[in-house]
Amino acid sequence: MSWKIEATGNLTPSSSCGRYVRIILLGWVAVVGFDLFQNAGLLSKLWLESKSALLPPEKLFQRIPLGYLAFLITVIMFTWLMVRLNVSGWKRGFLFGVQIGGLLSICWVLSIASVFPLKPALLIASVFSGILQHTIATTVIGWGLGSLNLRRLTATVIAFVILMVIATVALQNLGFAPAMQYSG
Repeated sequence: MSWKIEATGNLTPSSSCGRYVRIILLGWVAVVGFDLFQNAGLLSKLWLESKSALLPPEKLFQRIPLGYLAFLITVIMFTWLMVRLNVSGWKRGFLFGVQIGGLLSICWVLSIASVFPLKPALLIASVFSGILQHTIATTVIGWGLGSLNLRRLTATVIAFVILMVIATVALQNLGFAPAMQYSG
């Protein structure tokens, strides 16, 4: 298995600005859906255990839009890089995400570990969830860049987000994750 990203030359000839915007939005929506699942579901207990190192819940809740803006900027950067490197198709997008997601996630976790007293379990989980989040974004982007029609990708992203919401609610209702609470 080669870890080198190879140019595919498979970018669609109809790559207009509007098409890039649709691909970026699909990637961003998929990332936001996964973020809900990982932070309100899978990692929520770890976040609660580390609450002494974080802002109070109401402040965190107010700052969610900043995180979503960061995801949008990241998806724009991934799209730009993938177009520049001719990375297209979901398989190549997936591999690109594992590679760049691994590097970015490890760097991010090292940087937050250097200033916040977070538990090692949360830091380790953050590396893997970051890799997965970046890989989801680049897989969606790669699929979009390699497809002539975005309908199937759109349907898949919508189904994925619905599945993430259902899984999050299920984790909370079954007691595997604390239910979201907001005291505004």
